[in-house]
Amino acid sequence: MLSERRFAAVVASIYEAAADFRCWPDTLRLIAQAYKASTVVFGKTSQDVKDAWVIAPEIDPAENERYFSHFHHINPLWRLAASAPIGTARTDGMMLPKSELARTEFFNDFLLPQDLGSMLGAAVHAEHDQHFHIVVQKRADFGPDDIRLYERLAPHLQRAVQLNLRLARLDMQCAVSTDALDQLTQGAFLVDVTGRVLFANRAAARLTETNGGLRLVAGILRAQSMSDTAKLHALIAGCGDREDAAGSGGPLSLARGSGRPAINLSILPLRTSAPAFFLTCRPVAIIFATDLDHRPAPPTAMIRQRYGLTRAEAAFALEILRGDGIQACADRLGITRATARTHLSHVFRKTGARRQAELVRLLMDTQGF
Repeated sequence: MLSERRFAAVVASIYEAAADFRCWPDTLRLIAQAYKASTVVFGKTSQDVKDAWVIAPEIDPAENERYFSHFHHINPLWRLAASAPIGTARTDGMMLPKSELARTEFFNDFLLPQDLGSMLGAAVHAEHDQHFHIVVQKRADFGPDDIRLYERLAPHLQRAVQLNLRLARLDMQCAVSTDALDQLTQGAFLVDVTGRVLFANRAAARLTETNGGLRLVAGILRAQSMSDTAKLHALIAGCGDREDAAGSGGPLSLARGSGRPAINLSILPLRTSAPAFFLTCRPVAIIFATDLDHRPAPPTAMIRQRYGLTRAEAAFALEILRGDGIQACADRLGITRATARTHLSHVFRKTGARRQAELVRLLMDTQGF
């Protein structure tokens, strides 16, 4: 019988493997030691051998290749094991009489040469036609105490594999999301309630470099001026206030001076079902930053067709994208301030925008710009 102390050590190792899939070989060796067994195998079985794999730390990798190239198809046990309820511990003798197994090619040409012959295990997880098995293998038969030990381990093995799969999917989602954000020409920041940057895509990182228009001070996102920084942090803080329905972020235009166009920000709340105490740095907002120095404006013809603007209105709308005010737009176009205001009123009516920051977002979103 395994002592409670050693049992606890095995369980602890199982959960280490749950958190880090790379720890499974050490965990399997520890289980093998508890059984005084030759090896413990963790594998995924499927009708399609290309989708199957195995971790068998004490077995020659060449034997694993032999198994999948030929013996997987004629192994009578894995299909029988897959038909049992998840977590049900069974020996090979419970699934197939020893005398019948001993006549198979799988037993004589694969198991016996490796001094194997008896197996104890269970399917610890199943999805579609895929089954995950953890199997103890040795030459001697397994007794009742061995089966009871596996029955005690089985719930922990099941949870560990479930956690492996869940963490793998989260890693995949994070990788895909990060890659998608990096493809944007817009800057994208994920920030916590204090304005600390938890993630910045490549375009966003450029904006925090010298003269980029935004700054990172001890990891906190800041604008060039104290007043703009205060506005930015107020909008971010509002995204983290679940009780305040009005606290839902908003647009913000940050002046950069020196004749350079402003940076237009859209601060949007991120909602998560995870409790605040569970995450040490919980993202509360995503900030999209449009830098007109690095982003082409949409073609005039495109915005005219989409919003029904006249040529003069479209030209004025594109000047607004530079973010330096109505008078500067009027000066560049050679029109009066009154004409500029008339153009702006018509553009607002036709696009549905109510503020210049909202108009900028609409225009830059046209056909993916």
